[in-house]
Amino acid sequence: MFFPLEVINTSTFYVQFEISAFKFSVEENSETQF
Repeated sequence: MFFPLEVINTSTFYVQFEISAFKFSVEENSETQF
């Protein structure tokens, strides 16, 4: 399958953003719990 470069860049940025947000939320939760 072929995707335009713009779509690939957008998808990669979105995935990285989701991972960063997930790590941030996990850190916030662990600080609150302990």
